[in-house]
Amino acid sequence: TATNAKLIIELHPVNLSPAISWLNESQFFYSAREAANAPLRIYLYDLALDNSSQVTSPPINTFGDMAAVVSPNKHWLAIMRADGENGYQLNLLNLINKDLIKTNIVSPESRLNISFSDDSNDIYHIDQQGYLSSYDINNKTTTRISERQYIGYWPLKIPGKTQFVLQQ
Repeated sequence: TATNAKLIIELHPVNLSPAISWLNESQFFYSAREAANAPLRIYLYDLALDNSSQVTSPPINTFGDMAAVVSPNKHWLAIMRADGENGYQLNLLNLINKDLIKTNIVSPESRLNISFSDDSNDIYHIDQQGYLSSYDINNKTTTRISERQYIGYWPLKIPGKTQFVLQQ
């Protein structure tokens, strides 16, 4: 007899809004915390093995790691890490060599989600002044895309198009 593997992340004050991002057909990243006073951590769940492995170790005195988004080329995992001083900072985990790279993208607000370009070379985010912006991973430069401020939160790039879905 066989059953489908499953992972249950209970929704309660400890894990209020888990986020998942698929790496491939049998593995996905998710955020969860082990206890009420522990930071959110990113885990990799393997459906074939039916187990989880911890991927990140944020500092104990912070809210932890959120918004884990896998790049289309499966080379990067973008993580917004809570930082007690600045709010949140974007970190990139290289999924090939496992290096964690801090970027200069910070957000004092809860504008945590990001989106990758189709070629995985750029990251779209809402900058500190509220503009939709693009961060070039290779050149480490940021460019504003929108002319208007505060046009929405949580930018989601529509694959294959030059359009975005922004939560209002």
